[in-house]
Amino acid sequence: MSPNSFADWSSYVRDVCREDILASHTKLGGEGVVVEVDEALIGRRKSNVGRPLMGQWVLGGFERGSRKVFFSVIPDRSAATLLHHIRRNVAPGTTIITDCWKGYSSLRGDPSFRHLTVDHSENAVDPATGEHTLNIERVWREVKSFIPKYGRGLEQVEGYLAAYQWKRWHPKRGMRLHDFFAAVAKVYPPKPPSLS
Repeated sequence: MSPNSFADWSSYVRDVCREDILASHTKLGGEGVVVEVDEALIGRRKSNVGRPLMGQWVLGGFERGSRKVFFSVIPDRSAATLLHHIRRNVAPGTTIITDCWKGYSSLRGDPSFRHLTVDHSENAVDPATGEHTLNIERVWREVKSFIPKYGRGLEQVEGYLAAYQWKRWHPKRGMRLHDFFAAVAKVYPPKPPSLS
């Protein structure tokens, strides 16, 4: 397969994954469920040192018990942006665990959620409550190794996130190809034959 054909096919696969996820969007969490929420900068550094030259902020969540995840590409880490995307992806009644980033402060006053925090400058696991965000931190490591560091633009980050999320939704490797073609049929339903 030529490099151009491979790039086109890969892009098509990511588009199908994204459309399938959007079509079957459900919120994580609910009463008695814990969702770990964190934001990460997906980008690359010059010579692997210093501050990222280019990057895309992404908000993510990990539902304990089901291992389901959500990702939202966000323009910034402001409290209003984070709260908007959390409400869009997490069901009311959920216990949300975050780090102590000030952007999550609006969750404290929101009656829709129970909000717990972990101060990462002191501990990875809160010694008083035992709460942590280790699962979503591990997901970020997996995501960053899944997304190519070179040869992709920031506009492609969302497609790679969708492909990663879709693979998590379909953990049985032997069924993934079948599930993918089922997704293709949903995303691009066959047109009825013409009567003329």
